Amino acid sequence: MTELKSIKLRLARTPDAGYCDGDPHRVFTIVAPLYEDGRIDVESWRAMRRQFMIVRFSPDAN
Repeated sequence: MTELKSIKLRLARTPDAGYCDGDPHRVFTIVAPLYEDGRIDVESWRAMRRQFMIVRFSPDAN
């Protein structure tokens, strides 16, 4: 059985882009169906993909 989960990905260290220590304020939030072991349930995602989302947060985004 899968459950909808909210996953936050924060910007990791990216020295070439000017983020030597990463940036906790630059985040992607993903809402997706996950199995208990943390894997994405691809079949559920395909069946209801319009309900799932990815949102980008950035201090300089408009």
